[in-house]
Amino acid sequence: MYLADYNQAISLNPKYANAYAGRGLLQQLKLKNRQRAIADLRTAAKLFRAQGQTQSLQQILEILRRLGATENP
Repeated sequence: MYLADYNQAISLNPKYANAYAGRGLLQQLKLKNRQRAIADLRTAAKLFRAQGQTQSLQQILEILRRLGATENP
């Protein structure tokens, strides 16, 4: 997917945790923008937690740890 695709998905559904997670990974891996990646991954973690998606939450928290970040700023 492209950045514009994730942006559109988020604009259509701001609670779509997978779109934030995907955009965060794209920011980190392709665009090399660590700050934006962390922001998106934190949002994904918050949404996964609220939605009770434990497995997805754990995956995102692990990625945040690898980036040297925490779930909360």
